[in-house]
Amino acid sequence: MKAMPIFFFGARTVKDLYLLTEWREIEKKYPNFHFIPALSEHDPSDSWEGEQGYIADVVKRTVSRFENMEAFLCGPPIMIETTIDVISKGGIKGSDILYDEF
Repeated sequence: MKAMPIFFFGARTVKDLYLLTEWREIEKKYPNFHFIPALSEHDPSDSWEGEQGYIADVVKRTVSRFENMEAFLCGPPIMIETTIDVISKGGIKGSDILYDEF
């Protein structure tokens, strides 16, 4: 059995996040789905109370075990590399990781 879906959305600042309302609506509609946005360059003048830090670090803080999980990653190569390192050490198999670098 696969674990519940978690969508981690990493962005630099609040203005870089998009479709937040839509993702929150999906989260409300499907209780087994979790949406976790995070900012790597939080500006204190923005009203943000969510996760902060690089997305690989947020994933590491949020999920303790990755067995029976699949990962679908997209983003810049360094984000892909650091996230793969975190989830691989957490127990996810390489064959269960798909990614698109851009």
